[in-house]
Amino acid sequence: MWKTILKRVLVMIPQIFLLSIIIFVLAKMMPGDPLTGAITPQTDPTQLAHLRQEYGSTIPGGSSTIIG
Repeated sequence: MWKTILKRVLVMIPQIFLLSIIIFVLAKMMPGDPLTGAITPQTDPTQLAHLRQEYGSTIPGGSSTIIG
């Protein structure tokens, strides 16, 4: 029984890693940024630029995940 549990856990580790990579890539491929859905026509462009800077949306590519 323990052998089966250990085997399944060892199979799960690469699956979880692969799934997280796929989800990360798909999220990065989506157009826009997280703030795009939160803005309204009345949102001030300077306020939006400040929020993008604060949340790190202006950092290109994978650098945003490495930096923090």
